[in-house]
Amino acid sequence: MRLIPVLDLRAGVVVDARGGDRRYYRPAVSNLHEGSDPLDWAKKARDAFGATELYVADLDAIEGSPIAWEPIEQLARIVPKLWLDPGTRDAHGWERLPKQARLVAGTETLNGSAELKTFVERLGPTRTVLSLDLREGRPLVAQGSSWTNPLDPRAIAREAIAQGIEEIVLLDLARVGSNKGTGSLDLLRTLSQEHPLIRWTVGGGISGRSELVELAEAGASAALIGSAWRDGRIKHCEAGGRESV
Repeated sequence: MRLIPVLDLRAGVVVDARGGDRRYYRPAVSNLHEGSDPLDWAKKARDAFGATELYVADLDAIEGSPIAWEPIEQLARIVPKLWLDPGTRDAHGWERLPKQARLVAGTETLNGSAELKTFVERLGPTRTVLSLDLREGRPLVAQGSSWTNPLDPRAIAREAIAQGIEEIVLLDLARVGSNKGTGSLDLLRTLSQEHPLIRWTVGGGISGRSELVELAEAGASAALIGSAWRDGRIKHCEAGGRESV
């Protein structure tokens, strides 16, 4: 299973995410690295953690501000593959997306499955990822979005797969930064059994290697690691000298 470091960006700096309540996010503090500059953190992810992938969430864009493309383009030059969650709402205005970047369309902001289908048609299934955003296991969907059954995470996943999605993130925002585990293990087991050809990535609350092993056994192909890699609880060596468990 691949381990993908996460950088949450606000006002141009890396912030510590806690519980999905963005009002209380503050610049990242770590005993492993001084400062909250995203380029410095990306280089640390690459050089110290050994990451070839990086997940970046533009929190300002998620809340409705324009995307800060310049730092995104700089980050894309540091790692071979960049995952970008910019608060996707519709399938327009993505001409500046770096070629090596994958667009993460989160249900929290996405207008619905029709827009997701357009993304897949324009970018291709390898560059379009659905983030099934959750809060304590319940889907978070944008107001007025067109999901057929927005209260059922399994139904949302099925609808996304029908639109051509090949990779889905299960992200429980209530667990982010909590170090209490993802809370998505049972859902992951169910979905991976129902859709064995889909790649599943899990994030939110991961605190140690034992959880990574459980997620891999339940069907996850990758895990998003936020505060746990920035403060050194999950190290490159804990993955056996590779990016896998």
